[in-house]
Amino acid sequence: MQRFINNWSAPLLEALPAGAQQCQISPAMAGMLDGLGAGDHYVATLARQDSTGREVAWEIVNIVGRAGGVLTLEREQENTLAPSVTPPGSTISVRLTAALFDSLLHRIAILETAGPPEGPGPDPIPENALTDADGLVLTGAEGDILTAGD
Repeated sequence: MQRFINNWSAPLLEALPAGAQQCQISPAMAGMLDGLGAGDHYVATLARQDSTGREVAWEIVNIVGRAGGVLTLEREQENTLAPSVTPPGSTISVRLTAALFDSLLHRIAILETAGPPEGPGPDPIPENALTDADGLVLTGAEGDILTAGD
C-alpha cells in the first residue's frame, strides 16, 4: 500500500549509481518513514540540483525498505530514467505524482458511472428520533433508532 508523509525530504550522503538499489541518508530522516511492511512503499523523487540549487533532473522511485540510514529503492518508476549517477547532496523527497492523481481520477470515474447501489437505501430517520446535544441520532444496543416514547 502506498504510504504518505508530509514535507519529507533528505539529502543523499553518497553518490547513487544508476544500477544501485539502495541509498544512504541520515538515520534520523530514514526513521521518519514508518509502516514499511510487506507490499508497502513511499513514492519519492530523486532530484539533482545545479550549482545554484535549482532542480534539473528527476527520477521517481519507490522506497520499499529502510535499515538505519539506508533506504531500499525500486528505481525508474512512472517512466522516469535513472541518470548514470545521482551525486551526493541530491535530494530524495516524498511527493505526489501524476500517477497517483491519474489513479484517483480513474477510481472516481468508476464510482460515478456505477450509479446508486441497487436495492433499498437506508431507513429514513423518523421525525420523533432522539438526538444528543450535537444533533446526532441516538441508537439502541442493536443499532435501532431510539424515538420519543421508547
